[in-house]
Amino acid sequence: MVRLLVGTRAELVASLGTAMRVHDLDDAAYLGEHDIDEYVANVLLAEHEPDVPTPYRDRGALARQVAEAVAERGDRVFLVARMTARGLRSDDKPVDVSVPGWRDRLPSEIGEAFEDYLGRFGPDEPRIRALLQPLAFAEGKGLPRSQLWTDLAGALSGGRFDG
Repeated sequence: MVRLLVGTRAELVASLGTAMRVHDLDDAAYLGEHDIDEYVANVLLAEHEPDVPTPYRDRGALARQVAEAVAERGDRVFLVARMTARGLRSDDKPVDVSVPGWRDRLPSEIGEAFEDYLGRFGPDEPRIRALLQPLAFAEGKGLPRSQLWTDLAGALSGGRFDG
């Protein structure tokens, strides 16, 4: 007997045939009500990563409050929560929860979370975008860490990147 685990989007499941058992990981049976909140709080606190700087260290109550808002705004989507949490963790200061509307400033979907993430690179943002662009066209395992990647970035952006 061969057992194979395949992860795919819901709209592609039917194309895999019928000789399988489907486990929808978005089903409430697999994701607890507070799983995303707890994950985000752990990322913000970085308790198991003492070398990772975070403005939330030793501020458990604040981290949990922000984590709950991140999970809620991102509609409990793990990828939105992950990108948002890692971005917040890299800030110099924690979110000021005393400012009215602070929750509304958190990303609510993946596009916003990605834009927020890229915005954190400041003046290097255009360079980062150019370097990521070849990955948008890559298939399978992506691109090798070689001159090919930087050559493609340069060709697509009209710039030059040294490997």
